[in-house]
Amino acid sequence: MRKSNVRILMVMMVFGIITMCWAALKNDSVKRTTVQVLDEPEPVIESTTPALTLTEVHPDRLVHVNIDGKLVTMNLEDYILDVVAAEMPATFELEALKAQAVAARTFTIRKIMYGGCNSLKGADICSKSNHCQAFSTQEQMQSKWQNNYDANTTKLLSAVEQTRGEILTYDNQPILMLYHASSYGFTENVENVYSKALPYLRSVSSPEVSNDTVTTREEFERIQFVKDINAAYPKAGLSASQLEKQISILSRFPSGRVNMIKLGGAAISAIDLRHIIEMRSTNFTIGFDRYSVILTTRGYGHGVGMSQTGANVMAQEGSGYMDILSHYYTGTKLTKLN
Repeated sequence: MRKSNVRILMVMMVFGIITMCWAALKNDSVKRTTVQVLDEPEPVIESTTPALTLTEVHPDRLVHVNIDGKLVTMNLEDYILDVVAAEMPATFELEALKAQAVAARTFTIRKIMYGGCNSLKGADICSKSNHCQAFSTQEQMQSKWQNNYDANTTKLLSAVEQTRGEILTYDNQPILMLYHASSYGFTENVENVYSKALPYLRSVSSPEVSNDTVTTREEFERIQFVKDINAAYPKAGLSASQLEKQISILSRFPSGRVNMIKLGGAAISAIDLRHIIEMRSTNFTIGFDRYSVILTTRGYGHGVGMSQTGANVMAQEGSGYMDILSHYYTGTKLTKLN
C-alpha cells in the first residue's frame, strides 16, 4: 500500500474517533437534569357544610391513616410528629417546625371534618404526599437521621407538644391548608394555581435564601421536549430546530410566576407545562443551546400558602410560629381544639 493511502487511512481513523468522542460528549451534555417534583393535584374545594363541627374534634382523638394500603390507627399528635418529620427538615428552626406542626394538624382536622380520605375505606387521611400529606415511619426516621435520631425526635416532639391541639381557622372553620418548599420572594394567590379564590391564601412577600433549592437550572433535550409537548398539544407543532422562534413567555403574575406561555401554535398555562415536563416551579426563564431547552426555575412547589424555606428564614430572624402563620395565611386565627 502506498504511503499516501496509509496517511489517508490514518486520518480517516482519527477523524472517526474524534467524531465518536464528540457524539458521546454531545449526548451526555443534553441529558435532562433529574429532579424530584412533588405531584400537587388540585385540592378538593369542599361544600360549606362539614360532616363534623370543631367541637366534635378533640386533640386526643385517634386518626385512621392509610399507610401503603394498610389502615393504621394512631393518636393525632403522634401522627402530626410523623408528618412534620416527613414534610420539613429537622435542621430547621424550632419556630418553623412549630408552624409546620400547626399546618399539618390543620390539614388533618379539616380532612377529618369533611369526610376523610377516599383512598381507602375508613381512612381519615393517607401517607401519600400527592394526595394528603407525607409521612415518616420510625424506621424511616432512624434510617434518615441515624446518629441524630434522638436529638431530632426530641426537637420535633417539642414542636408538636408546644402547639398541641392548635389549628388555623377562618370564620371558625379550619382553613384549606396549602404549603410548599420555596417561593423565591412572593407566594401566589390561590386562584392563579387552583380553581377558587380564598381570602386567606393571598400572595405575600416571602424571605428566601439563595441556594440550589431555590434556583435551579434544568435542561431538556430538544427532541424529547418537542415530543412531549406535541403529544400533549398537537396544535403546538414544535420543531426542534425552530424552538427559539416558537417559544416565548406571554404573561406573568405579579409574583413573578409565569401565567401563559406560547408553544408554537398553542398557548398554555405554565401550570400545565410544569406537569408535562416536571418543572420545580412556574417561576422560570427560558434559554436555548444547540441541543437543549434550558429552564432556570426559581422556587420549588406551587407557591400557595406557607413557604417552608421562608418560614425558616423568618424564624432565624426572630419571628415566632404565630407570626409566621399569620404572615402566610391572611386573616386567620390560631384556634385550640377543646
